[in-house]
Amino acid sequence: MKRITDVIIGILLAALGLSCNRSTSAGGAGSEVSFGDFLKLFPEVSAPFSWDRDSMELRFPDSVSLDKGKVGVYLADSLWGAGGGAKARTRIYPVGRMRYPGHLRVLVVETARGSERRGWLLVYGEADTVVSALQVTSLDQQAPSDVFSLNIDKQYLVHVNERKTLNSGQVILRERVYSLNADGSAVLILTNTNQPASAGSYVNPIDTLAATGTYSGDYWSGSSGIVSVRDGKSSRECRFYIHLDQQGGDCTGEVEGVARFTGKSTAEFTQQDGPCAIRFTFTRNQVVIRETGGCGAYRGIGCYFNGTYRKKPAPAAAHKKP
Repeated sequence: MKRITDVIIGILLAALGLSCNRSTSAGGAGSEVSFGDFLKLFPEVSAPFSWDRDSMELRFPDSVSLDKGKVGVYLADSLWGAGGGAKARTRIYPVGRMRYPGHLRVLVVETARGSERRGWLLVYGEADTVVSALQVTSLDQQAPSDVFSLNIDKQYLVHVNERKTLNSGQVILRERVYSLNADGSAVLILTNTNQPASAGSYVNPIDTLAATGTYSGDYWSGSSGIVSVRDGKSSRECRFYIHLDQQGGDCTGEVEGVARFTGKSTAEFTQQDGPCAIRFTFTRNQVVIRETGGCGAYRGIGCYFNGTYRKKPAPAAAHKKP
């Protein structure tokens, strides 16, 4: 398995080899960067390959960051994150390129913005464009208990592992396994988790987050599940968790993500690396959710993330006796 120190040395050598006609920033000023030259900025790695928290603790020198003005056309828009100035503030580092069976090209990049660092798996098809962009690692000093890591095994299956420690001390583990189709699209083939999935039993992973927004709170629909909404990083988005429990526990599911507000009382979630999409329509006391894209990877085949959920009243403040 490729050692992280070898990876960083390889990146520095790649940047040095291309620096004769460019600035110190990889892919920097000079003649236009071709896709072939873009690939050469990444050291070659092989399966099995891993990228974890320890790897992300080793900081790349700024001199090897990719020049977005020169190579941005080859990267996925999702790497920049949300916010008007996010693209300018985000640094992107080349981690590795992997030979994948067939004509696919697979690159691993790391993005850094503020205290947050993320790893991404970019899959390129025949047209030298990104077909799939999977977030596969994460390290945020403001949320040190949330850890993602990547492992690509000898069969080229992509394992994304998540570890989240709740305030109660309980550790939630989740593994998602993806395979890549011949066209470069990623398919979720397996999910393993220690999170309870029995009828009426679940752990809300965003329960302790701030809920000061107009529509933040918990919404219920009898025994059919819960829609939990929490504040996002800005007023233009919200975090959500949906636990589905229908047909007496015969059809369950869960999905967690960030939805962006498209109107005063409507928000949309669109999966970055797949077809899943959900629309949220809020009123003062309820939310209506509609699955607008296929979310079958997160639920049973006999139910959907659709329904009307009433907002649970916030706990009344305690009053002291005179």
